[in-house]
Amino acid sequence: MADGLAASEALRLADPEAFEALSTIPVEFHYDVGDDIVCARSPIIEVDHQGNFRGIRFSPRLDYAPAIDERRLDALYRGRQWLATYLNSPEVCYRFSLRPGDVLVMDNRRTLHGREAFVMSSGDRFLQGCYLTQEAWRPMWITQRREQTRREQQATEEQDT
Repeated sequence: MADGLAASEALRLADPEAFEALSTIPVEFHYDVGDDIVCARSPIIEVDHQGNFRGIRFSPRLDYAPAIDERRLDALYRGRQWLATYLNSPEVCYRFSLRPGDVLVMDNRRTLHGREAFVMSSGDRFLQGCYLTQEAWRPMWITQRREQTRREQQATEEQDT
């Protein structure tokens, strides 16, 4: 695992032009395996209107650069290569193995994850993934918090009577 925010900020310092390209040029992300289809178009690094980090999508095997002028395309690929080198460097990666029953919960828009090579003769491998977008879980969380607040207020009112 690696910290996408730290990587983005390191790129911003190391190569501002490449950072600008990665945070403004929308690329196509396309994943299509069986019933699992994901298509998105966005910059690799997402920043808000003030330039603050909001998220990162880094998956070189799934992204496709748009047809743009050569200078901007060079900056995009230079930044993408810089991120790939940085994110795979031992100094910034946290490596660990999951054991049966372990659960890993992370913000997939900040934390980048990967898997190292697996030798089939070393045993079975089973990894079940569950991905939720902020757009999916945040409204549910807000609704649950409102319901909890309502129940707490009702309980307080009942105690007062």
